[in-house]
Amino acid sequence: MLIAVVPNQVKSENDALTRTVSQRLAQLGADVRVVCADSNLPTMAQLTEALTGCDLAIAIGGDGTIVHVDNPHNYPDPASIAEA
Repeated sequence: MLIAVVPNQVKSENDALTRTVSQRLAQLGADVRVVCADSNLPTMAQLTEALTGCDLAIAIGGDGTIVHVDNPHNYPDPASIAEA
């Protein structure tokens, strides 16, 4: 199983958590791909490429990190849509 771990790099405490999660997943037999970027979060293009072939993605951060990782097509924030 290939698991991507995507940390929000702005939060310094996420570094240790990312290492711990990645090491534990590897101990359990998973192949782990840590997805990092030059900024706090990878771009949509970087995410799309990095998540290709993954069975699971784990976002380490807050709500915004989860929404970012779960939105590889860069759909607009539903709250920003005035009418449907």
